[in-house]
Amino acid sequence: MKTRIFGKRSNGGAARMLAGGAAVAAVCLAAVLMGGCDGGGGTTGGGGSSYAIDVKFEPEGSGYVTYTPPSENGVFKSGTTVTVTAHPSTPGKYEFSGWKNLPPDADSTGSVVTIKDIDKKKTLTATFERRYALILNCDTIKGGVTGKVNFPDTSWYPVDAGVSLRATAKSGYVFIGWEGNDTIINRNPYPYKITDRDVTFTVKFQKMPQVLIDSTGSGSVTINPPKSYYAIGDTVTLTPIAGADYLFTGWFDSKGGFLNDDNPYIVTYTTTGWFDIKGTFLGSEDSTDLLLKAEFSEF
Repeated sequence: MKTRIFGKRSNGGAARMLAGGAAVAAVCLAAVLMGGCDGGGGTTGGGGSSYAIDVKFEPEGSGYVTYTPPSENGVFKSGTTVTVTAHPSTPGKYEFSGWKNLPPDADSTGSVVTIKDIDKKKTLTATFERRYALILNCDTIKGGVTGKVNFPDTSWYPVDAGVSLRATAKSGYVFIGWEGNDTIINRNPYPYKITDRDVTFTVKFQKMPQVLIDSTGSGSVTINPPKSYYAIGDTVTLTPIAGADYLFTGWFDSKGGFLNDDNPYIVTYTTTGWFDIKGTFLGSEDSTDLLLKAEFSEF
């Protein structure tokens, strides 16, 4: 008898549970029809529906966004007006270029998008232009270098941008060339077009040669033409003048080796160093200067 009473109570409880479940389903269905229960790609909590703003980036990794009002995950309560601002992940390397897939209710000005009264999930795409680095290295003791372009003063440029590189040597130095990509280009200024890769140029300067004459004994040497520095192609005439009771006896190189007793002695500076008219190399590996010694001996 108790068993039958228990069975009746169990059937009644199940009926009540089924009726309660149907009521919850009906409430949720009504909420969906009214725009709740994540009907627009959002979430529903005790404070009402919330919706996400999903931002993608082209190329991937080129940027990030900030939100007003602030949000770490880009989720906002229904009815909120949201401002989305795109930023480059690496300033200079990426430049904001535009938005894609903007919803009809979004207003954009440059890198800023405003979504009024958010009522469903939004998906936006921020696009960035890849720019490439032009790095210029220069020994500022020897000279300077400038890049003149039709862009702001920056080391990042878009593909096909034209850059005019100009090197200016300081006193006592001469421009040799631009070293980059395992080659040396001796054009100055150098017109360069940006390609789709970063590039580094090092401007090369060379110390301009001097003619430095030492002497032993009593005498002097005139240098014609007299200059502080000499350039490639310059020819110099060296004329020794012996003092009283002395005789010019010869020229010696920087290591003390005897060269000749030419008077006058004619030398020329070339792309490979100093040479006399007989083709004798007069320079050294570690200097562009002409270092000679004139010897004067007593009678």
